[in-house]
Amino acid sequence: MKNILKYVNILFLIAVMLSSCADASDSLAAQKEAMTAAQTQAVKESGNEATTEAAPLSQAEILAAVPTTVTEEFTSSEGTQKIDAEVILPEGTFMTGILEPRDFSEKEIKELLKDSKFVDDVEQLNFIMESDLITIYNAGYEKNQESESEEELQNAVEYQQLANELMQQLGSEQVVKEENSYHGKNGDVYEFWTTAMIHGTLLEKQSYSYAYSSSGTLIDGKLGSVSINADYMIKEENEVSLLGFSDILKSFETLMDSGMIAPAPSGQTVNKIRLCYMAESKGKNYTFYPVWNFEMPYVADWLKDGGDDPHVTRYVVLNACTGELVEHHIGGVE
Repeated sequence: MKNILKYVNILFLIAVMLSSCADASDSLAAQKEAMTAAQTQAVKESGNEATTEAAPLSQAEILAAVPTTVTEEFTSSEGTQKIDAEVILPEGTFMTGILEPRDFSEKEIKELLKDSKFVDDVEQLNFIMESDLITIYNAGYEKNQESESEEELQNAVEYQQLANELMQQLGSEQVVKEENSYHGKNGDVYEFWTTAMIHGTLLEKQSYSYAYSSSGTLIDGKLGSVSINADYMIKEENEVSLLGFSDILKSFETLMDSGMIAPAPSGQTVNKIRLCYMAESKGKNYTFYPVWNFEMPYVADWLKDGGDDPHVTRYVVLNACTGELVEHHIGGVE
């Protein structure tokens, strides 16, 4: 209030001064300009200045608005694509950045495993080092063990946890996605296959049906062998701004209208929409960024007669930051 009174007094003095001027129109114009300036300053100092732009939504606010299920139908000149999907939304903050290949050495691996419960003596480990594949196996390990029973082990879940722990000890974020277990002649055999992750979220590779993957075998909970395929480490990363989910669906519809994506050839319905990461080759490194995968069960024509169960295909992949099409119809991991 004191500030407003101050500027009113200033305006009064300005008006008195300007009243002595010979040109009345000039006086009125000067008074109006002075009044506008004084009012603007008074409002600023009172803290009541109006904002003209709304603050952008945070990543957390955008993700909180994502629905748990989506039911839609998008129609183009080529047909209709149905979506009746669960939305899979991992926890955490989504990033973009650069991945670089890990440069493994025997010395490093022995150091990582020297006090491990999975290895009794690191000097008994053998290594095959290739450009993008590192195989580690224990002396005396038999690759194809004779099975005493094809029945799955009752404690397979515990072995899965051990396999994930082994990968962590080797400095990898890959986690078990497929497994096979049985009683072998030398003990309980647990075979596992992994898929790549970033901060607990699935990482896929552009133009491939899977990203990086590894495999291994535990014998009675001990390392039999493990093959690490093209593992990586995060070189740099930054938080990203995500597009609102409603805008992602609008982008899907626009791509349908334009013919950039076509309805599934056999009428399959999108049954999962997953937020995850995509790795894209950039020289020796990879960039990674969040994407929305529109997924569906799919069996290739040449597999249908064999009675195979459907596998998951990445039907449409959209950049989660821009809504742009990343790829259309390629196999993927469930």
